[in-house]
Amino acid sequence: MDCSGLLLNSYSAVNFSIPRTSDQQSKIGQKVKQKDLEPGDLVFFATGKRKRKITHVGLVTSTYKGKVKFIHSSSSLGVVESLLDSEYYRKRFITARRPF
Repeated sequence: MDCSGLLLNSYSAVNFSIPRTSDQQSKIGQKVKQKDLEPGDLVFFATGKRKRKITHVGLVTSTYKGKVKFIHSSSSLGVVESLLDSEYYRKRFITARRPF
């Protein structure tokens, strides 16, 4: 399952409909500043060759003392939890949205 499919299924489990692709998902709800993230928010990244094209999405699971954790589906590792401020994701972060 890819990252956007993971979130599609997760939100569907609580009877909330979101679009299928990460790019489409990045257009729903309200934009959220990184410092204001809460569990349930979506975080979007450009992980491909084009630096501003959204290609990856995760779901914020916790925020504690400025540390934001999110779950996502990694093509090489399956479903994992990562830190938003890790070097890899910090460099690729594009935007965040609160879908509801």
